Amino acid sequence: MLAMKSLPPLFAIAALALPSLPAAAAGPSLPSFGEIEFRSNPAAMVEDVRADIASHIPAGSSLATARLMLGEAGARCHAPHADGLVQCRYHGVHFTGDIVQNVSWTVDLATAGETVTSLKVARHPLYD
Repeated sequence: MLAMKSLPPLFAIAALALPSLPAAAAGPSLPSFGEIEFRSNPAAMVEDVRADIASHIPAGSSLATARLMLGEAGARCHAPHADGLVQCRYHGVHFTGDIVQNVSWTVDLATAGETVTSLKVARHPLYD
């Protein structure tokens, strides 16, 4: 461990906090939604993206892990609704030639307690 006396107070606090930070998810991560939007036809990739997310976040996954993975992919997850639905959304832009479109990817996580039971994925606009 670092010698705390040799560090300025702010750095000493940060050094103490590091061991308590959550570890990054093990294994391959999801591609970022921003990367997906720079591919040639992201509107046609919704089912592939859904399958990829489902392979990383299968039913039975912890909600905390799902939120972490989707956050690393660029989505922001909201607080659970009364019915347990957790909505995670990415907002960005898509370029087609000289046309710029606002887009969003939405991942709806159905949950039971702190466990993901299923998910849905949508991209808006659905056309390009």
